[in-house]
Amino acid sequence: MDLKPRYVRLTGRIGDKISVPVTIVPTSKYPFKIKDVKARTGKAIKYSLSERSQAEGGGYNLLVENTRTEKGRYVDVLTLSTDSDIQPQLLVRVYGNIMAPATNKSQKK
Repeated sequence: MDLKPRYVRLTGRIGDKISVPVTIVPTSKYPFKIKDVKARTGKAIKYSLSERSQAEGGGYNLLVENTRTEKGRYVDVLTLSTDSDIQPQLLVRVYGNIMAPATNKSQKK
C-alpha cells in the first residue's frame, strides 16, 4: 500500500484555508476497499474521502482540512477501516499548528 503523505501537518494562520490531500493506493497483490473513516476527536478537522479513477492509478484521495479558529496546536488520528484481513485499519496522524493572523507590521519585515 502506498500512503502519501504518511501523516498530515496542518500549519497556517487563523482565517487561512489549510488543507492537505492524502493519496492511498493499494498494491495489486493486496487490494482493499475503504469502508469507513473516523476521527479520534474530530474537533479541529474535517475530512472527505473519494475514489480515484483507474487513470489516476486507482485507490483513494483523502482531503483533511483545518476547522480550528483559535491559535494553538492539536493532534488527531483518522482511522480508515478496510475490508482487508491483512490490514483492517489504516491510521493517518494529523498534527495542527494554527497561528495568530499576520499583522501589517510583521508583513513589512
